[in-house]
Amino acid sequence: TSRQHKSVPLERELSRLRVYALVTYPFACVPFLFLFFADHGMGPGQYGEVLTAYYLVMFLAEVPTGMLADRIGPKCMLMLGPVILATGFAVMIIWPDYSGFLLGEMLLGLGHSVLSGPPTVALYEALSKAGQEQRYLAEESRIHAFRLYGTGSAFLLGGMFVHFGNPAGTAYSTAIVITCCLHLLAAIIASRLSRPERKSRVQSPRTFLRHARQEMQKPAV
Repeated sequence: TSRQHKSVPLERELSRLRVYALVTYPFACVPFLFLFFADHGMGPGQYGEVLTAYYLVMFLAEVPTGMLADRIGPKCMLMLGPVILATGFAVMIIWPDYSGFLLGEMLLGLGHSVLSGPPTVALYEALSKAGQEQRYLAEESRIHAFRLYGTGSAFLLGGMFVHFGNPAGTAYSTAIVITCCLHLLAAIIASRLSRPERKSRVQSPRTFLRHARQEMQKPAV
């Protein structure tokens, strides 16, 4: 009986993580983003520049956001990441020119770096709390499948809104708005997750960076 009582909160947490996975990357607008940029005067060269800014920010923010996650926990990061992504897409709608697209892509890079580790941490800590760490690989695979289904379904949803959003079938901004709404839904779902207990003292920045450097120097990496 006690084991059943322990498993109920775990299964509830796993269900929420699976639903969260469906809307982690709900990029309904991504297949049409270049077309949206082109409609506002952006050429291929400028598009390459804003994508470079996206990847550069994502790379540079990886360690700092990891340090932040270590201090405030995965739940806060799972809420923060979608909000940043939604903000990035919203900037593109509000400020539809090169500067706005550049800022928007930089925010997208930051949002991706925020979400690069916390979903995995949240899953492992939920299983660890229930003493069921051996389920990690199976549950991570299931959650990853949900994430792929969510992204693929979002692409189809975006295509539907783009096609039927106006007579010309070019309602790209509508797909961006849908993407923002789905990201905010992800933040709401994350707010329903439990906050894991902190079992150990947070590493100092120096220790964290030393460990990060050691990992980056491994041949496989």
